[in-house]
Amino acid sequence: MSSADDEIDESPHEVIVRKNHLGFGFNVRGQVNEGGTLKPIKGQLYAPMQYVSAVLENGPAKEGGLRLYDRILEINGESAEGLKHGTVVDLIRRSTNELRLTVISVSQEEAAHLDSSVAQPSSQAPAERDLSEKRALPLSIPDTKENADDSTGEPYTVYNIYLSGRHICSRRFSEFDTLLSKLKERFADFSFPRLPMKWPWKLNAQATDQRRRGLEEWLDQVCAFRAIGEDELMLEFLKQGASQRSPSSSSSKSPTRRTTVELRAILPDNRAIAIDVEPSATEATVFEMACAKAKLSKEACQYFALFEVIEESVFYRKIRRNEFPHRIYVSNHPTQTSSAVFLRRWLFTPSKEVSMTKDDVALNFFYRQAKEDIQKKRVVATSSETRQLTQLAETEDKVTYLNTVRKLPHYGGVSFPHCPCDARKTGHIIVTVQRDGFVVAACGEDGTPQGQETVFEWSMIVTAETDIEEDAFVFKYSRNNKEKWMRVYTKYYEYMLDCVDKAMKEQEWDDVEPVQAAVSPKKKTKEPAAAATEAEAAAAPAPTAAATAETKPAMAAKPKKKKPAAAAAPATADDDVEVPEAESKPKPKKKPKAKPKPAEVAPEPSAAPDPDDDGL
Repeated sequence: MSSADDEIDESPHEVIVRKNHLGFGFNVRGQVNEGGTLKPIKGQLYAPMQYVSAVLENGPAKEGGLRLYDRILEINGESAEGLKHGTVVDLIRRSTNELRLTVISVSQEEAAHLDSSVAQPSSQAPAERDLSEKRALPLSIPDTKENADDSTGEPYTVYNIYLSGRHICSRRFSEFDTLLSKLKERFADFSFPRLPMKWPWKLNAQATDQRRRGLEEWLDQVCAFRAIGEDELMLEFLKQGASQRSPSSSSSKSPTRRTTVELRAILPDNRAIAIDVEPSATEATVFEMACAKAKLSKEACQYFALFEVIEESVFYRKIRRNEFPHRIYVSNHPTQTSSAVFLRRWLFTPSKEVSMTKDDVALNFFYRQAKEDIQKKRVVATSSETRQLTQLAETEDKVTYLNTVRKLPHYGGVSFPHCPCDARKTGHIIVTVQRDGFVVAACGEDGTPQGQETVFEWSMIVTAETDIEEDAFVFKYSRNNKEKWMRVYTKYYEYMLDCVDKAMKEQEWDDVEPVQAAVSPKKKTKEPAAAATEAEAAAAPAPTAAATAETKPAMAAKPKKKKPAAAAAPATADDDVEVPEAESKPKPKKKPKAKPKPAEVAPEPSAAPDPDDDGL
C-alpha cells in the first residue's frame, strides 16, 4: 500500500472499528509465543506486539483509520503487549459490533526492523526465528536412481524427492550433508536430527534403500518446522536444478527402484492389518488396499473410510482423499501404540446400515464400532439401556444390539470437540453432524454440557463453506424468510464441512426411508423470535477476507441442495433459531405445518489470505 507511510501518527492512538457484513476487515500477524525481547518504537521500549498485515480496501478497518503495519498495543482497554497470536485473535473476536484498538503506526521500513516477515532483504538472516510453529509438508523420497558422472563415468545414486506425489528434484547424499551444515550455521540453537551414517564404500541395494528411508524421515522431521521448511536454503535445495536429472532421464544407468513401506491400519474389530504401500500413495489408493485386506465387499466399502485418531482416542478425523496416510502413520507412530490410521464407519443413514445385515464382515464392523461408541460414551445410553446392551453383547446378538443402539441419540453422527462460536458471548458449543441435521449443544469453555441443544434441520441450511483465514466452518441458514450466518471456530473446519456435505447428499438417496430424529425431543429447543438472544444479536456476517499480496486462492463456497426431511417437524411462523444458554427453557412443541423449501442462495465470494494471518 503506497500510502501506508503518509501522515503517520507516531504516538499511541485509538482506532474504533465497527463491524459490518464484511467483518472487521483486517488481518493480524505476529509471534506465536508469549513474551519476547523488548524493542524500541518511537523512543519507547515495548514487548513484541501483533501487527496489522492487511487492511480491506473500503472496509470497516480502513474507514476507522487502521493502517498497514500498525502495532496493536491494547484491545478494548486490555494490554496486548507480549501476547501470542492466538490470544490476540481471541480478544478481537470477543467484540461483537465495535472494536477499540490502541495502536502505534510505523512506516514499512521500521516495520521491517521490528518483524523479519516484513520487507526483509533476502541477503539478511532474521535475527529471531520462531521454531514453535509446525506444519505437515507432503514430501517423500519413494525411489532412487543410478546416474553416471558426465566426466568420469563413475556411477552414483540420487534420491528422488516428491512433493504431493510430483517429482520436484533429485539429490545426492553429499548434497543432503552440505544442506545440513548450512542449516546448522543459520539455525545455531536448533538441534537437528542426524542424517543416515556415511559409508566409504558403495552401498548394496538393501543399504541404499535403508539410507533412502532415513533421508525421507530426516527431511520430513526438518521441514515440519515452518521456519526451516520455508528458509531460502531449503527452498533452493528442493528446487529442480539444471544439473539434476529427473527420474525419467534417458541417460540413467538403471531403471528407477520404486519401494514400498509397511503401513498398519486398525479395523473396527481392533485387528491390525499390514499394507505395503508407496510412501506417496494417497488416501484413495490406501483405502482400496485396506478394504481388500479387510475383505470388505464392494458395496460395503462405500460406507467406510480411513480415519486418523487424535485427542487420546476420543476423536477421529476422516483422512481426505488427497492426503498421505503413510505420512500420518509415521508422524504419529511415537505417540500411538499400534497405529494412528483406522478403518471406520462413514455413514449417517441407519437404513443403509440395516441393508448390510447379511454382509457378515460389514455387520461385524458396524457392531464392533457401536460397542466402542457406547464404551467411550460417544453414544449416550441410560442405565437400563446400558444393561440391555451388555446382555446382548454377552450373547453376541449383533443384529438386536445394533437395532437397539440405532434408537439412541446421536448414533451414527460425528460429534466434534467443543469450540467457540460467534453466536455465544460466553461458553462453547459441541457440534454433532447427524442424519437429521446440524446439532449445536451449549457447553462451558471446559466442554461441560449445559443441557440445551438446537437442531438446524438440513432443509434450513442454505449454504456452507470454510473460512481458512479464521479456521472456521461457516453456514447460512434460512428461517421465517430471513437468512443468517453462523461461524464455528474449530481447527477441524474442513472435516466438519465434509460431514455436512455427506449428510446432505445422503438426504438425496432415493431408497432411503425417512428416519425418526435421533436427538431427544426433550433437548430439542425452538424458541420464539420475540425473545432476542445472543444467536440473533451476534449472528456472523458472510465471510470475506482482506485481499492482499499475501493472499492465496480461496476455498470455494459450497452451496448445498436442500431436501426437506420427511419426519422432522418444521418451524412455525413465530419461531426463530437460537443457540440457547444453559438457563433457557425449551418451548413445548407446536403442531407441524407445511413449510416450503427455502430458495437456494449462491454463497458470497471470499478471499483467503496467508494462512499465518487471521482475518477479523
